[in-house]
Amino acid sequence: MELYHLKTFLSVAETGNLTKAAQQLFTSQPAISAHIKAIEEELGIALFSRNAKGMILTKEGAMLKDEASKVLESFGCFIQKARQVKKQVTGEARIAVNSDPEFLRLHDLFKSMKSSCPDLKFNVTKSTSGEILDDIKAGKIDGGFAYGKNPHPEVKVMELQTSSVVIVGPFSLSGELDKASWQELACMPWILQSIYCPFNTILKEIFEKQGLKPLKVAISDDEDTMLTLSSAGIGLTLMEETRARKSAKSCEVAIWNKETFGIPLLFAYQRSRQSDPLIQAMLENLERIWNRSGDNEVYIQTDNKNYSGTES
Repeated sequence: MELYHLKTFLSVAETGNLTKAAQQLFTSQPAISAHIKAIEEELGIALFSRNAKGMILTKEGAMLKDEASKVLESFGCFIQKARQVKKQVTGEARIAVNSDPEFLRLHDLFKSMKSSCPDLKFNVTKSTSGEILDDIKAGKIDGGFAYGKNPHPEVKVMELQTSSVVIVGPFSLSGELDKASWQELACMPWILQSIYCPFNTILKEIFEKQGLKPLKVAISDDEDTMLTLSSAGIGLTLMEETRARKSAKSCEVAIWNKETFGIPLLFAYQRSRQSDPLIQAMLENLERIWNRSGDNEVYIQTDNKNYSGTES
């Protein structure tokens, strides 16, 4: 049995779905099925029961899940210790992004790290802030960018900056947006975000304070999709201000300029890996690129009010 078999077992156990596990592990569903079959044949027990709802852990599978987690955690500690002994950063850095790579200065980070860690390779995925923080907690990635608050004690964050978020809509609505009140905005069609996106929290709190509810016509967490839908006339949405201004300049969208909303942009990593040379190298380069320190307070500004909480 190989370590990748255990990773597959845990991923299927957590998602309860072969397709979702395949997406998490960047492989195919047949490969996931083959891994599970190989483990079950080697152990001589059934780890899952299959039904219409997906993959359900058997009693035996549930008993072995924690042991598999301990094995992978121990292996991670072994790799971390080896890096400390070697005092060189090698291998692969698994990083997740939640926004435009240019805005996140990803090129600067990689270029800076390659100069000091020439043997390091990068594996980059795109996801939502909430899912990125969950994946860091679970040890599925080494680090990632996220907006908003960090709910996990097991995850530590560096605040890079307070980003501005604005309301945008189809360029054809420029005149209406300029004059629109909150009541009028609520009656317009909206492209909302899922619960995994902190922008959803901002918008929900704003409208609830006004005693209003936005007219939902679509849901998306992908910035490119939201921009495409909004510019096509589908509805209003929230967007990071830098990108919104660029899109407005090219007449793709119009911006409601009456208010902006602040939200912290974070880089997150597993607290237990603070001394890992890979994490240290990423933090050092991020501090230099963003001119920030690692011990910042996290602030969320909503409707011109600041909500603060020390990073955890």
